[in-house]
Amino acid sequence: MSLLKKMGSLLRAGKASVEEAVDDATMDVQLDQSLRDAKTSLAKADERRIKQRANVKKQERVVSDLEANFDSWTEKAKLAKSKDNLELAKTALTKRNMVSAQLEPAKELLAELEASVSETDKYYEQQKLAVTKLNGEIDTYKSRQAMNETRESIQKSLGTGRDAAGDLASTLERAKNKQAEKRDMLDAADDMNTDSKLNDQFAALEDDFNVDDELSKL
Repeated sequence: MSLLKKMGSLLRAGKASVEEAVDDATMDVQLDQSLRDAKTSLAKADERRIKQRANVKKQERVVSDLEANFDSWTEKAKLAKSKDNLELAKTALTKRNMVSAQLEPAKELLAELEASVSETDKYYEQQKLAVTKLNGEIDTYKSRQAMNETRESIQKSLGTGRDAAGDLASTLERAKNKQAEKRDMLDAADDMNTDSKLNDQFAALEDDFNVDDELSKL
């Protein structure tokens, strides 16, 4: 993932600042690049191992050919001697000694190449193990980083939700208060109406009594 894409992803996840997003994104990109470099170096080392092994095979053939030549001149010298052809036997021994002079250095070179391959294999396996371990640790780091980003995004969403819930609760409380005030006003109006009706009833009674008094005077 490119640096810009990683930054965009982190910002969308709810990072507190651009600086924080840049820092995290840069770190992730550097880790990815370092891992790629390590794997590239490992691949190159493996190519050198293959070349070393090829050189060993080549030198083994050289030694094998020289040994075969050495044995051949030895058998020819024996054969010439058995036939009492000492001159030919000496010639064969001279050839064998020439081959022997080449054979010893060839064997030494082969031993050095084999030791080099063994050392390279050991170093390669150590580096391969280290890269594999780092790869796993980087994957673990990224997984934890993604988990943290998810938690951070969720916490930010929950914080926004709490703010919205707080605003809603406040609005609802004000609405309830207005509702209670209106109910109190209606109750007060009902009480006033009731008192007015009672007054009217008593006034009517008083009017009735007055009528009776008038009747008694007739």
